[in-house]
Formats: sequence, C-alpha cells, structure tokens
Amino acid sequence: MATGELRTATVLRRADRAEYIFTVTASDRGMVPRSMAAVVRIQVLPSSRALPQPDTVVLTLHPVEGVKPGSVIGSVAPPEASGQGQLTYTLIGGGGDGTFVVDSTTGEIYAARELDYERGAQHTLQVSAEDMQNGYPASRLVLVQIHVQDCNDQAPAFPEDPITIVVPENTPAGTSIFTFQAPDGDGAGPNSQVCYRLLRQEPPGSHFQLDAHSGQLSLHEGLDRETVPSFLLVVEATDQAPNISQRHSAAVTARVFVTDENDNAPVFLSPDTVSVMEDQPTGFVVLHVVVQDGDLGENGRVSYTLQAGNAEGRFHLNPSTGALSIVRALNREEVAQHNLTVVAMDHGFPRHSSTQLLSVLVLDVNDEAPTFERAEYEARVMENLPAGSPVLQLLATDRDLGANGHVSYGGLSGGPFSIHPQTGLITTAHSLDRERWEQHVLTVYARDGGRPPNLAKVMVRILVGDENDHAPHFESKSCSLEVPENQSLVALYTLRATDPDAGENGRLEYHVLEGDPAQDFSLDPASGVLSTSRSLDRELVASYQLIVEARDHGTPPRSATMSLSVRVLDLNDNAPRFAQAAYAVEVPEDLAVGALVLQLGALDPDEGTNGQVSYYLGNESLGMFQVEPQSGRITSAQALDRERRASLLAVNLSRHTPPKQLVAMMQAEDKDAGANASILYRFATPNPSFAINSYTGDIQLLQPLSSLSQRQRTLFILASDLGQPALSSTGVVVIHLQEERYRGVHFPRSTKDVALPENAAPGTGHRVHGAGGQPALSSTGVVVIHLQEERYRGVHFPRSTKDVALPENAAPGTTVVSIQALHTGGSSGHITYSIVSGNEKNAFLIQPSSGAISVHDSKSLDFESNPRLRLVVQAETDASFSFMVVNLNLQDVNDNLPRFQLQNYVAFIWESQSYDAPVIQVLADDPDQGANGQVTYAINQSLPMNGLYHIDAQMGTITTAAILDREIWSQTRLVVTAMDRGNPATLTVVVMDINDNSPTIPLPWEVRVPESPLLGMAGTGHTHTHTLSLSLGMSTPPPQFEPGGGTFSEPFPMPIYLF
Repeated sequence: MATGELRTATVLRRADRAEYIFTVTASDRGMVPRSMAAVVRIQVLPSSRALPQPDTVVLTLHPVEGVKPGSVIGSVAPPEASGQGQLTYTLIGGGGDGTFVVDSTTGEIYAARELDYERGAQHTLQVSAEDMQNGYPASRLVLVQIHVQDCNDQAPAFPEDPITIVVPENTPAGTSIFTFQAPDGDGAGPNSQVCYRLLRQEPPGSHFQLDAHSGQLSLHEGLDRETVPSFLLVVEATDQAPNISQRHSAAVTARVFVTDENDNAPVFLSPDTVSVMEDQPTGFVVLHVVVQDGDLGENGRVSYTLQAGNAEGRFHLNPSTGALSIVRALNREEVAQHNLTVVAMDHGFPRHSSTQLLSVLVLDVNDEAPTFERAEYEARVMENLPAGSPVLQLLATDRDLGANGHVSYGGLSGGPFSIHPQTGLITTAHSLDRERWEQHVLTVYARDGGRPPNLAKVMVRILVGDENDHAPHFESKSCSLEVPENQSLVALYTLRATDPDAGENGRLEYHVLEGDPAQDFSLDPASGVLSTSRSLDRELVASYQLIVEARDHGTPPRSATMSLSVRVLDLNDNAPRFAQAAYAVEVPEDLAVGALVLQLGALDPDEGTNGQVSYYLGNESLGMFQVEPQSGRITSAQALDRERRASLLAVNLSRHTPPKQLVAMMQAEDKDAGANASILYRFATPNPSFAINSYTGDIQLLQPLSSLSQRQRTLFILASDLGQPALSSTGVVVIHLQEERYRGVHFPRSTKDVALPENAAPGTGHRVHGAGGQPALSSTGVVVIHLQEERYRGVHFPRSTKDVALPENAAPGTTVVSIQALHTGGSSGHITYSIVSGNEKNAFLIQPSSGAISVHDSKSLDFESNPRLRLVVQAETDASFSFMVVNLNLQDVNDNLPRFQLQNYVAFIWESQSYDAPVIQVLADDPDQGANGQVTYAINQSLPMNGLYHIDAQMGTITTAAILDREIWSQTRLVVTAMDRGNPATLTVVVMDINDNSPTIPLPWEVRVPESPLLGMAGTGHTHTHTLSLSLGMSTPPPQFEPGGGTFSEPFPMPIYLF
C-alpha cells in the first residue's frame, strides 16, 4: 500500500472476536530492500447504545512491592454483584506493559510480574465492565489507581571508590572542598534518605568536618602542605529506614591531597662571609650558596643571581647550582673586599625571593712585582764628570703588604755606574768618555721582600753628553782628481772628514777656501760632495788647485784642511772648421783623372788625436772625386760627364750648425725649352724643419739639427716643370751629422742603372738590396719606376706610415688598426691587403678584403722584449700595388711580479743596538716599466711580536725599531712583501749575545727527595719535603749537580738535615 492506512474489510463483532493482533512490515524499494516490522493490536469494543461512563469513585489499591507474580492485589467487581457470568471485565487501558491482568469473570486484578517500586511506583488501569443482564450490553468504565508501597530493598551507593580530593594548602577554614553523594534507589521517604558520617581520618585531627545530611566536606582549620601533605578519610552513608534493623549503609575511601602553594620564601643556609686567596685561578669556586625553600616543584626551585657588587664581572654565580666562581683574576691591591648582593628567587607564582649581602675577603699573596714609574728610562750625563755624580733617580712601588711590598734595587756592579739598593739612585762609578761609549744600556731590577721574591726589570738608557774636544780629521791630506770637460754638474769627489764628537760638536761643514776664483766648482757644505757648477772648458783652464776646509759647530769651532788637484781632461768637443762654409769650384768636363780640383783647409783646437784632422768625401761624389785624408787635396777620380747626375744628395753637417743657414742645394735639368723647361722646387712631403727656395732649389735649416731624427733629416724634393701636362721628378737629400757615426742599413751604391723598356707597364718594379755594419743588418726595399710621361694610375695609401699604440697583453682578436688604400687616376679593381714584413712570428692577422689588422697570437707582444714593432702592409690589385708602414708602439702593463733576489734572508745583529740600527737591505726586481715597475716594501709579519723592525718602503732597508735582548729573543723572523704584487720573502734575524748580564745567585730551591734514595738517583719528590742549604765544611760529601739539567744526585745514601 502507498499510504499505510489500515481499514476494516467487514463489520467487526466483538462477540465473534474481541481482539486482533497484526504484524505490519514496511519495506523500501532499494537495490537491496530494507524493511521493519511493527505489531498492531486492535481491540473490538462493544457497540452500546450508551457509552460507558466512569464511576465517580476511583478505585485505589496499595500493593507492597515485591508481591509475587499471580498474587491478587484487588478487585474491580462491585460488592453487589449477583453472581458470576453476568458481568464481563476487560482491561482496556493502562496494562499495556503486561504488569497487571484482570480476570474477565471475577474482576480480580492479578500481578503478572513482581512489583518493583523503583521501576514503577504508580499505575493507572482502565477496566470495562459489561452487563448483559438486560438483553443488551451495558458497560461502565472503572479507573483503578495502583500505588506500589516501597520497601527498603536498596542500599546507598557511592559512584566511585576510592575518591581523590585535591585541596590547595592556602584554602581558608570553612571552605567546602567536596560533597559526598551516595544515592539510594528506594522511594521517597526514609528508605532513600541518606545520612553521612566520618568513620576514620589519618592522620588524626580535626582538620575536616562532614555535614551528615548534605554530605558536604569542609575544612575545619587551615591546611599546611609542608606539615601534612595528604589525608586518608573513610566516609559512611546510611539510609533512614524506620526499622533500624533494615537500614542499609555503604562506605567510601577518600584521599585528600594538599597541593603546594608558593607560600615559602627561600632561606639562606650558607655563610655571608667568605675568604679567598687573590692568586686563585679563574674557575675556582669560592662558595656554594645554599638556600632552602620548603615549597615543591617550581615553587621550590630556586635560581641565583648577583644583583649588585659585581660591576667588574670578576665573579660568576651559577643560576642553578649557586656555585660562586672566579671568572676574572682577583687583585687584593685593587679591591680588598667584594660586597656581593645575592638574590635567591623561586619559580612560583607569585615569586618569592630572599637577599643576602655576601662579603668576599681577598687575602694577600706576593703576586705583585715591583713596578717602575716608567717602562724604560733615559738619562743624559756629560762626559768627564767625577765618580759619584748623580745620573738618575729610579722609583719602584709594590702594592703588596708588609715584606711583600718592601722594594730594594740592584743589577749594577763592576761597571761605570752603581745604584743605591735602598734609594734607587744611579751614580757614576768613574768618569765617562763619550767617544769610547756614547750610550749605556743598563738593566736594573727591583726586588720585593716576599718568599719567593718577585723581581721587575727596567731598561735604563744613559746618553753620554759630548764636549767639543776633537777636531775634524780628513782621511788624507791631498787628493788628485780628473774631470772631462764639457760635463755640467759632475760629482767629482766626496770629502770624508770625521769628528768623534756628537751633536753640533761633530756636525761638519765643508767650504772651498781658495783655488776657485771663477766658482767653477760647488761644494755641498753638509754632504761634502764636490761637483762642477758649470761645464769646464779645457781650452780655457786646464787644471785647478783647491784648498778645502772641514769645520765643526762646537764652541770654539775646530777645523781641518785638505788639498785637491783637479785636472780637466780633453774631449773631442770641437769640430774641425773649414776656412769657409762652402766651396764652389767649376771644372771642365774633360778634366784629367788625378787633376787637382780643390785644396781644403780645416783646424781643430782640441789636443792630441782629438785635434788631428782627416778629410773624407761623402757618397754624393759618386766615386767621381777623391780626397787625400791628411792633406785635404781633392782630385778627380773618373772622367766627368756633365749630362749625367744623380738625384740623391748626401750632406755632412755639424750638429751645431745654426738655423737660418743654407745647408744644401738641389738642382734639376730639363732639356725642353720655354715653359716646359722652367723648373719649380718644393718638398714632396711637408717638413717644418727646412725651407726650400722654389726657383733655385736652395735648402735652408730652420731648426737645430741636434733635435732632428734621421728621418726628419731625409728630404724628398719634387722638381716640376711648367709644361702641360706638368712633368716632375723626385730627388732625395740626406743630411748626416759629422759627430755621429751612421748606424743602420744602407745601399752599397747610391744609384743603380736599370734597363727598362719605354712601354713597360705602370707598377713594374726592380728589387734592390742594401747591407752594412757588423753584424750585418739588412733591409729590403722596392724601387718603383714610373714613367714621367704617364700619370700614375693605380692603388695607393693616403699616408706612407701610421703609428698605433697597443697594450702588450692585448687578447687575440683585438682590433689593432684598419687601413685602406684608394684608387687614383681612374683605376679600379678589388684591393687585396697583406702583411709583407714584420709579422714573422704570426702575431697579427689582416683581413685581405678590408685591411683590418687584429691580434692573432699575443705571446710575442711583450713590451719588455720588444717595445716597438714595424709592419709593412701591401695593397694590391691586378694592375698595381702600394705599401704602407704601420709602427706599433707596445704599451707596458703590469704583468710581472716583483721578485726578491733571495727567497730567504739571514741577518746577524748584536743585541742592545740602538733604535734605527741597520739590519739588512732586501731587493726585489720588477721588469715592468714606469709605475708598474716601481716596487715598495712592507713587513707583512713579524715573529715573535710586531714592532721590532722598520722597513724603508722605497729602499727595502730594514732597521731596528726596538732594542733587542738576546736573553729574551735569540732569533726573530720577518715576512717581507714587495709590492707591486710580489710573493713574500722571509728574513731570519739572529740576535748575538753580548756580556750584559751579571751572574746571579738563584733563589732558595725546594727539592723533594725520598728518605732512602739510591745511588745516583735524581732528586724528585714523592714523600717528605725539606729545604736544603748547601755549605762548605760538611762531613758528608755534598750532592752532585748535573750541569744544565737542573737535577742533582747523591754519591751515596745520606741523611737529610733541615737547617
């Protein structure tokens, strides 16, 4: 069915069936159907014309619980019922649980199960009574009230046993801390009323009170966990059934734990005063601060801190253990008593703390050595003073107490000075001589009276003052010197005069007394360097006799003189001079060979071979003339031909030739006539050092020859006619200096005849070679012959040379320069570039099409090996070619490290040397140029300490910066660095000993010896300790000391005496 409605299918008759019982099932329609069943009970009621009316009196029954099943507890039948069978009783309501059953005939009510008050105390039944006596059914409804009477069948029950109760110890008296509850399942009334009582309390006392009715447990008095931390209670619960014998009871055990509260402050148990020796090491525990706190856990855990009195941080208090330890050395002389405020604080809430003022008394030990007022002393005393003269007052103090602080002085005996043992006054023992010993370095000690005593040493430097009692002294009385002429500011000689005096008494000045009226010489008054003040001319003064003087600055001054003989040496400083500046001679072209052409005459004022004159002809004579070297006669050597003349002119001139003078003349011939034979001269390339007359070809000097290079003295002259088109020819004028020998390449012949057909193509060349010098140097040049009748058509460079700067470490691929050639005269064609000379090591690459030159291999680009390179570049087409010179000037970079000449240096010096005493000079080389090659020096490391030496940053000279004592450091080591970026070098300085320490008697020695030593046994202690005093005259042989070992042995068993 869809709705679940249950309907009657026919008329129901109660007489036929009074009750129906159905089982109804409800199912869903899932994949796995689920269902549930229910029981439906249907009672058929009689149809009466009058509905049953309930009686006005309700029947009440009072059965007692525990009635057995089947017992009759009452009846609903009226007392006037006539008999059985006239009334029918039906339970129509209230008996659904099946506890009660009504007899349908008699109307008696039975208990179907045992009654339980606790399950149900009241029940209401509806019973229908039908009467069939009148012929039709008549019914009435009776309501039955059933009140089950309770009986005491349930005992009180506590929910849990045992019970744990936690109470803070600071809970005030009267506070409820727990309520005991023991429910009783009986009905309301005495059976379920429970009373409580406290059966037992451990430990005994009146700490708690228990309310008998409510079961409330409260404090009768305050609790103290530190006194009683926990209690054991036994509580009984009893119901109040009227019959005492039927009463039930239950007991429970309760454990009351008193929790801790932070109600106790820490209490110090350790003393507030402690003593400690001042020489106790760091880490020594002075005192364990002990504090007691009666609380538990965090409330009783105590942390310790120093609140005040430890500003210098000398003590450390462990916050957990309370150990007070020394972290910085104590010094009684600085602070004799430390008052520390110690705070102990627990970790409860709120936190409690206690404070103690702890006094730490520092006890004195002899730990302070005497201290001088200065780290070192310096005094000055004049020489020749009598013995006993006071020099210096020393003062040393010792902050220890008593004998530990009593100071005495010593250390000077047998020398030129003595010291008073009590006052510390240093006096002279005899007169002093500064020239023998100008400085005395003394070591003075101050010793206290402790056992063992402490000593302090101080260095005293005594400078002996000078008196001017010595005159200057020259090493020699005279000296002969030679000086070349024409040398300006030449240092000739350094005068060496000595004066053993010091200061102004020993400071010397040098002067020229006589022999130099023209003041041709200068004498440095301080250094004594004698030098020329100007260039000397032997031809004017050939020798000098000088008297020089050395004078000190004492009072009165003292002096000494010396004689100097100076001879001026001749130099070839005068060129031979011809009688006239130029000669012009005309000779017929049919002059016979050997005929006299010209008689030359020249004079030289120099002496010796420097004044002997020889005559030579230059290459421009072309072998046509010759000259006799000694006489200067010029004669013809070959037949002359006026029509033949070379276009190369070589001229020899003195480097002192003045400007504005005519130096050469270039002339050209033109066999044409008229304007075609008119010739104009000009320089092919501009040259500001010379000028040329356009009409005559005369060449005039404009600048001094000495300032010009050979290239600048090579002139290219272009002679052009006035014809149409203009024709031209080029000549060369080479000017050589007479004072300089020509060094370099040259052609063996100044001219060469070449046969060339007149229809030879432009660009046709002829190779020529030149060589000269030992060893022979060579160069290859190209002579290109152009026809004057044709205009040049082809490729050429705009410039013949180009200077380029290039770093020496340029990486491969670096662009050097890009050069380009141009087409002239209408020429065309692809230009190809190549390097024809100067690239033997393949250091460069050139792009054949563009002319760009780049670095190929940088290994050969080394400024230090070859600072200048020269490349000859060729530009070529199918019909012509041209050349250009590229001068590469390499620029130096810092690619070399400074290198020391030695990797390890060793130097020896005497101890006690004064400041700035020379030790050694270290040298490092750097092949770089300029600032890259400048080396500076520094001390990178000094062992055993810094500040012992000083190094001159520029010279590498190492001097002392402190006074060394071999007894302290017999050897020192330096690590010296040379910069640019050099690797360091090590220097070991060995300090050599001088006898500057007197023997001293060692302090009393404590030795431990066993009481029965074996023969030869070394004295090392394990048992008893004795102080030995060894003296002469003992009956037993004395112990034998081992030199250098510091131990002694006995020759045979001996007793030990305590003196």
